[in-house]
Parts: sequence; structure tokens; C-alpha cells
Amino acid sequence: MECKAGDTVTCECILIEVEKADGFQKVKIKSADRNQQSKGVLIGTSNGIIRD
Repeated sequence: MECKAGDTVTCECILIEVEKADGFQKVKIKSADRNQQSKGVLIGTSNGIIRD
């Protein structure tokens, strides 16, 4: 399956780790993305912060 410009992609994200820090939270996120035909087009993990 190949993606093309104009596709609609829906992302489902799950927080798999949350660590409280001073003034923010460190998070690890697992994601699964599907196109308009509900076919999986991308999976991955990412790290980031959520500010208080």
C-alpha cells in the first residue's frame, strides 16, 4: 500500500509511559496510523513533554 497526497490519515496514539518532572511530564507515545480505507500505513513511537 502506498500513500499519496490528499489521503486522509487517522492516527491513534497511546501513552505508554508518563514520568512527572518539574513543570512538565515526560511521555512516550505509541501510534498506529490508518488511511481512508482503514489500511495500516504507519506505526511508531515518539517521546515528548506535556507542560503543566
